[in-house]
Order: sequence, then C-alpha cells, then structure tokens
Amino acid sequence: MDPFSVDSKEGKGSLFRVVLAFETISKESRNKVKKSTVLPQPWSLLLVEDEDINRKVVAELLQSEGYQVTTASGGNEAIGLIEQINFDVVLMDLHMPGMDGLQTTEQIQRLQEKNDEKLKIIAFTGDVMETVEEDCRKAGMDGIISKPIQIDVLNKTISSVMDSKKRSGSFEKAGENTSEGQEDLLLNQAYLDILFNKIKLEKLSSVVAIFFSSGKNMLDELEQFHLSNDMDGLRETSHRISGMAKHLGLDKLGELAGEIQQQAMLGDKASINQLVEEIQSVFANSSDSLELYMSKISQQERNGD
Repeated sequence: MDPFSVDSKEGKGSLFRVVLAFETISKESRNKVKKSTVLPQPWSLLLVEDEDINRKVVAELLQSEGYQVTTASGGNEAIGLIEQINFDVVLMDLHMPGMDGLQTTEQIQRLQEKNDEKLKIIAFTGDVMETVEEDCRKAGMDGIISKPIQIDVLNKTISSVMDSKKRSGSFEKAGENTSEGQEDLLLNQAYLDILFNKIKLEKLSSVVAIFFSSGKNMLDELEQFHLSNDMDGLRETSHRISGMAKHLGLDKLGELAGEIQQQAMLGDKASINQLVEEIQSVFANSSDSLELYMSKISQQERNGD
C-alpha cells in the first residue's frame, strides 16, 4: 500500500491518507510500562528518627515520592504530633534514646484503643532479626523495613499495610537490604545514584558536611570509650555512625561501625582494638571518595549532562 495518497474531487475537496508503521507492543511490554509508572498514594506520613542526618535524608526521599512528611526526633514529640494530626502511616525508628520505638508504639496503641481505624506503624531499623520482628509484632506494629531506606521497598510496604482488604493483625516484612558485590567497596554507588537523582545536590551537600564534622567528633568519642573500656558507650556511638554512614551510601564505614557495635555487645576487647584502629582510616578514605563522587555530580550538572 502506498504510504501516502490523495483523493481529490472538484467541488468536494481532497482526502489525504497517510499510513504509518508502528511496532506492535507486546502485553509484557505494556505491563512493564504500566508497572514503572505507578506512583505511591500521597499518604500523610510521620517519620520518627532521632538522628538529624538520617531524618533529613529519609524525609527528602519520601517527599520526592509525593508523601506528605512530618518529622519527629523522638517518641514524646511523636506522641504529641499524633494527638494533633491525623496521619496515615508512621515510619518508626526503633533505637532511640529515652522512649524507644517499641515503647512509643505501645503508647500510641493505648491512645487509639477506642478508635475504629488504627494508625499504621512500620518499624524502620538497621537490626532486622527474628527477635526484633517478634518484638515489633507484640508492640502492635504493622510491618518492618531495614535501613538504609530503599524507596521502592518502602512504597510497596506502605501500599500493603494501607490495603483495606488486608486482614487485621497482618505483618509486612520487607527483605533485608543487600549490597551484593559492594562488601569491599567504600561507596554503594547504586544507592548514591538513586539518592542524588531524587535529592538536589545542594541539600545533600549540606547534610554530608554535617556528617563529616559530626563523624570526626564521634570517632573521637569512640576512641575515648575504647580507652576507658566503656562498652555501652562504644555500642551506642558505633550504632550512630553505622546508621548515618549507610544512609549516605558509605557501606564499608557502616559495616565496620556495625561490627564494632556487635563486638561491644559481646565484650570482645581484642577484636575491638583492631576495628577501632581500622575505622579511622576507613572514615578518611570514605570521606575522600564521597567528595570525589559529589564533585563529579556537580560537574555533570554544570555541563548539563
């Protein structure tokens, strides 16, 4: 068939025909496109996280997905906000000073005893163990996800717990975050690529600057706790370093700090000696690598790439 033809009749006008060839889209391809364009509901979400750096990074990621985000730095602040605002979901850090995530959840449950619709609460933790999961169930939580946040996992978990067809008492557990092939690398580039794609460079730069400054102070604290054999101090400080590092894609630093936390719980002084010495150099190298990565991102933005 001629791809272009004209049929003209005097006094009546002209009829133009154009035939265009398109590739047939398979059902599988249509489903793939449809799946990739599904956006989360604009749920009203309360983020409860005591660490400033973690709170800022996660809040920015959530806002980039369209969630209406309010933040709280601890359990008491969260309770006060819940008494004033109707939230759809709470993303609850478990390890917080004062009132921890489990205690805060139990308090929320008591506040809502007479409510027909209970507030959905998802645990947000770097410690996704069976015992922790069971504690979350007993406290009345609806699900658990691991740190650092994977936005696609969070979207699916929130959609699932908000599904009105779900039976009461069901519990959503997302798979643990993995860094396959990243174990010996300072940076988790796949995670950083997502982070810098969703959050503006200037916002992340200010967060990173805070981490570099506070990180050095925490390493000094770690050294002092080590010298004084203060295992509780070692455990708490290494936990803070691990969470912040992983939220900024510094996997090697995060894993090393997590290992110090574990050895402090066991009281293994010999292992701690080596790890505390190693973490100083890993922090310095991780900082240099992240600065280099950010400078490349900045150069790409200037070049319009």
